[in-house]
Amino acid sequence: MPGMTNWFHRHGWQFLGLPASSLVHGGKGGVAILAREPFTLSKTHQATLEQGQVLGATLHGASVPLSLLVSYRRPGPGLESLPEIVEFTRHAGDRPWCLGGDFNMNPHAGALPEAMLGIGARLVATSGHLTSSTPTDSVWVSGSLSTSNIGTVAPLSDHFGTFFSLQVQQARNNAMAWEFRKPKRVLDPEADYTEDTKVSWRKHALPQQDWDSLRSDNNVSKLWDSWSSSAEACLTEVGYFRNDTRAHRRGEIPQVQSGAGRMAEGQDVTERQLRRALRRLHEARGNVLQGRPTSQNLTRNIERDARRFEFEREARNRQWWPAIDKLTGLLNQFLNDQQSARAKAWKLRVRDYSAAVRWTKELGRPPWLLRCKDGSVCSGRSNGARALKKDWQSVFYGDRHYMPDTQLYLDRYGEWFPQRPTQQALALCPEKLRKAVKEMKHKAAGPDNWEARSLLQLPDPAWERLGQLLQCVEHTGHWPPGLRAWRLCFISKDSSTGFTETLKTRPISVGSIVYRAWARVRFQEAVKHLPRDTLGVMQCGGLKGHDPETLLLAFSEETSPTTHAYGCSLDFQKAFDSMGWKTAWMLLQRCGIAAGTLRALRGMWSGHTRWVSCGNHVDPEPFTEVPALLQGDSWAPLAMALVLSGPHKKNCREHPRSCQTLFLDDRAALHTCLADLRGWQSSWQEFERLGRLKTHPGKTQIWGRTAAARRVLADAGYEASDTITALGATLGPAQRPLSAAELQRQATCKSRAFRVGLLPCGVAMKQRIAATVLTPMFSWASGVCGRWPTCQDQRVLRSLYCRALRGPYLSFGRAAPGLRNVLSYGHGSDASLCALVRVLRAVQRWMTQRARDGKVVTWSAATRAKAQRVLSKWGAWRATALAVTKGRVQFSLSTPGPAADKALHELRTDWRCSQFSAWKGADRIDSGVARRIGLRITPRLIQQLRAATRNCTGYELGILTGGFKSPAVDFSNAGNILQACPFCQLHQVPTLEHVLWHCSHFNDLRQESILKPACPLGHRLGWNSQGVLPCLGQMGKIRERICRLTKSQWQRQGVG
Repeated sequence: MPGMTNWFHRHGWQFLGLPASSLVHGGKGGVAILAREPFTLSKTHQATLEQGQVLGATLHGASVPLSLLVSYRRPGPGLESLPEIVEFTRHAGDRPWCLGGDFNMNPHAGALPEAMLGIGARLVATSGHLTSSTPTDSVWVSGSLSTSNIGTVAPLSDHFGTFFSLQVQQARNNAMAWEFRKPKRVLDPEADYTEDTKVSWRKHALPQQDWDSLRSDNNVSKLWDSWSSSAEACLTEVGYFRNDTRAHRRGEIPQVQSGAGRMAEGQDVTERQLRRALRRLHEARGNVLQGRPTSQNLTRNIERDARRFEFEREARNRQWWPAIDKLTGLLNQFLNDQQSARAKAWKLRVRDYSAAVRWTKELGRPPWLLRCKDGSVCSGRSNGARALKKDWQSVFYGDRHYMPDTQLYLDRYGEWFPQRPTQQALALCPEKLRKAVKEMKHKAAGPDNWEARSLLQLPDPAWERLGQLLQCVEHTGHWPPGLRAWRLCFISKDSSTGFTETLKTRPISVGSIVYRAWARVRFQEAVKHLPRDTLGVMQCGGLKGHDPETLLLAFSEETSPTTHAYGCSLDFQKAFDSMGWKTAWMLLQRCGIAAGTLRALRGMWSGHTRWVSCGNHVDPEPFTEVPALLQGDSWAPLAMALVLSGPHKKNCREHPRSCQTLFLDDRAALHTCLADLRGWQSSWQEFERLGRLKTHPGKTQIWGRTAAARRVLADAGYEASDTITALGATLGPAQRPLSAAELQRQATCKSRAFRVGLLPCGVAMKQRIAATVLTPMFSWASGVCGRWPTCQDQRVLRSLYCRALRGPYLSFGRAAPGLRNVLSYGHGSDASLCALVRVLRAVQRWMTQRARDGKVVTWSAATRAKAQRVLSKWGAWRATALAVTKGRVQFSLSTPGPAADKALHELRTDWRCSQFSAWKGADRIDSGVARRIGLRITPRLIQQLRAATRNCTGYELGILTGGFKSPAVDFSNAGNILQACPFCQLHQVPTLEHVLWHCSHFNDLRQESILKPACPLGHRLGWNSQGVLPCLGQMGKIRERICRLTKSQWQRQGVG
């Protein structure tokens, strides 16, 4: 569904769908509603019934919203969906509505028209099955709607369709569609022209004498214009850019143009011409049928189309129907070729591991439907850009009388920011710049249109001059106008209602790649010289040190419900967008940041412009002189952390018994008494009075860790809970059900697992991708937050891996769980192991960071006991206060290093051995064979098998893991034993041995050089104590053929 939603989204349509797979016994297809921009849809009804489906939505963009409903009903008695239809019309109220679908019922007689009469519906169109004598599909509207242009659409699969128009007035006062002018198009992004550009750069670059003259004058704007135009000319000459003189020059100030004619990008010009020609032919044929003359203009256009698409003979003889057939065939062939080309391009793209991971994480894009601050609804990208700018203006600028007072901040918190010696900036190294750009290879370009891939094509002299240009920027504090433009992309935080609240979005600023590379280089250089006390204790953001998991551990390990029973979590509203940059810049200056870096930052922060965008449409007037930080600037997190470190340090001194953490703008604390909680909140309220930062009242959480504490909090007027959500984790009792946030993460993992299963790659690649996109999200904060995985969690994670790794013919239903977990899924599929490793790593970082803070800590006895309970499953591991040990192998909790990594490797090896041992002791035929031959399970054997699986097909992996089931047992016939082989028809029970080694049906797949292994385990699983045997490939081919034969038999029987 996300893939289909995104495909329609790219073509200017919104798609709402309900797949038929949600029905009992499943099926293909489903029900869907499509709307083309500027109209948008918000889902209102969705129901999956015993015999059908119902999907309802509201269409926005007209003067009055229109309610739509589409339904499917399987053939049978009764009208099960009638209550849903009645509820739909009741919910529509006075608004006009339209409902239709495949009811598999005659709309002119029987129960359907009687039911529709009861709700005041009027029949306006019918269609049905090609072989049906009566219509089965129908469309009904409310009495206030009128229709026109009713006609028949060409057959769609086994049904024909109906086209009709509803007379609905479109909304007025729509904003004009504006978009940035496009630069020269990159012809081949993957091509390498670095050698060709060396010669071309010397040809187009400004002479050295003229360049040095501009540098001596510190004329930054002319330096940038010269460098950018030379670079673009160089790349155009070598063929990297398309030579288009009408295109917008890269590096210049962005310019907007009307985008009204490009509402649905992606349709090829040939497709438009074919569809236009078909419409003309249908019009000409309609004229003939109705006895009307064909206009000269239409005749002339048809003759031109006939020359273009070679149907002159049909056009000359006025044979409109043969011409329509011919063009329809051409259009279908063109669309099929396009689809094949897109599928091929997608397969090539997701062959790359990083690209496959990005595709797997994609979600369905929300519709262009926004609810504004005043409650009104706007539809479409152009209206969306206007609404976003209007509602966010007050956020970025605040009250018009507001003026940031940096001196007042220093008076209150200046003692924690002593003036430090100014750093000496290094010369801007071109190699560092190139490396920073290379790290942003897959990042979006800014409004200056210089992509990272394009910059990387330039030769060394171009990078040297770019470094010199940026040195001039640092000297003058002035950035070229083309580099000061930023594009605001608003990310929806929650679109579950179908609407995107304008103020419930996150504005990500996308600036020039050149600026972002400079900022990254200078930031990495500067933070190396900042002391540890730059930020407060237990503060995270901008600098290396604590991370979310170490902050969470501080709550569970440094406190207990008896000592710190009162908790509170606060979150600022629009933190980056309300934080004034002047205060942050002043604190960076007191930290000793290099003078040139500070001048350049001040020049960008004070003089940049922000262009509001909604999709590819922009508001034509940008924000200027915005006093807020840029979300997307490398320096913004540190700037935010510095401003908040003042009140945080003050709180830590005033409330030394409280456990306080600060992650960017998320503040959380555990207190020993109610007075400390009130004092902590009051201190932050005092800070809020200094500027525009305000705590979000809807995100304030009060935590009572004991029943007594919750009673005290309730008496004091607080709404306390026994759990809170902090840093993306749920904190509360160890024995608790999953929270809503944790259930949502599992739902996201389920969607990702489904997409991994669709990837056109081998099982080994899918396993690697699954370990990247499933395990980290599923096990986030597991164990660290106090709750360890349950057996149900374990089953859910394994089911996700099964969904991700099974292909169209591959099933692990018969595979031995122990072999499957090791050889197919990997250790990332074990929730307990992942939680244990996560806890050990987090405890190690926490103890290390706290030691640097001057406090010696160790993990609690309760956490140690839970870890020991998990460790005991996999050998003689022992958890102590400072280490986890097994013999001479030791994972030190206080000293990270290679020894700790070796201990975790040993732990994973023990887990694999335990899985193999569980298989060996199971009640299975292959397990019995392994016991009978005395198979000795060693780490070396497991490593050999794991190495072999990297190049295995899914069918070979099924053999290795015991997943190949012989057809000897007929489960469809009470489990009777077949007495004849279904493949060779020999009177022989088709055992696994017979099928793999003796059945004549597969003789063409067997090689004379590969003999049946003497080891009974080898000729069954393809491996034994010596490792993988050469016969595995042959066995996998036999299994592949059987799987395909079985699938063909199912298809003939109508199953699946």
